[in-house]
Amino acid sequence: MAIFYMSYVLCIGLGGYIIAWIDLSTPIGPMIAVLFGALAVVPVGLTNLPAPPPPEAVTVAFRAVWRISPVGLVGLLAAGGLSMMVQGFAPIYAQATGYSQADIGLLVFLMQFGMIAVQMPLGALSDRIDRRIVLIIACVIIVIFALICTRLDGINLWLMIALFGIWAGASETIYAVGTAHANDRAEPQYYVSLSMTMLFAWSASAFILPGATTVLTSFLGVTSYMYVASVIAFIYALFVAYRMMRREPVPMEDQEAYEPRAAQAAYAPDLAAPLASEDIDQQVPR
Repeated sequence: MAIFYMSYVLCIGLGGYIIAWIDLSTPIGPMIAVLFGALAVVPVGLTNLPAPPPPEAVTVAFRAVWRISPVGLVGLLAAGGLSMMVQGFAPIYAQATGYSQADIGLLVFLMQFGMIAVQMPLGALSDRIDRRIVLIIACVIIVIFALICTRLDGINLWLMIALFGIWAGASETIYAVGTAHANDRAEPQYYVSLSMTMLFAWSASAFILPGATTVLTSFLGVTSYMYVASVIAFIYALFVAYRMMRREPVPMEDQEAYEPRAAQAAYAPDLAAPLASEDIDQQVPR
């Protein structure tokens, strides 16, 4: 899984880096994306392995997942918007502040290393202490670095790369550690529906929050997303702190080992036989 995540993150960066050599006034950019998508199908089509069984059901069970882990579910609702805002609006901000197309490509590329450099140590730390503390740390990082960015006009490119890279890494940490925390709370038979529901929550947030921020940008300027991200991270940190007062942490011996995770990737082995939401509702302790 770690190899997959590293490859995934670096390829995102490389995809952004090649814009330095692309004429964005032509359709060549989307055409290159389609080419890589088609090439990705080739190894799948050439495999000799049998196709996995289709899912018996597709279950999105928000009420049941809330009962299992409110912190995990709300974390994914926050992480979707936080991740997509920094990844999507950072290049727009760089362009608005006068950086060249080549500089923006370099920014997108090096930001991904920040995702690795921040998520890996925080994830390892979450195996040793209450994961909710790590989630609060990630939120504090986002608030601090987002507010710093709002105060820096004419920011140096390398400083901007460092700030956005750490911010992006903290956002991805909420996804990975929030998912791990939810899995710690759940019994193995709930993992499938838990994963599907939380991925749906992330996706909905990744669509709705950046869209709403885009509307705000037309009225409040290109730094709007920084304030929105700060507010989301601050509210989530308060929610996690509240839940820490209401519920004991998962014992260390019951915690699963942390894995770096990519928010957009579903886990095929988990999708074969999900429980129905009614089954989860009947079995999860109230």
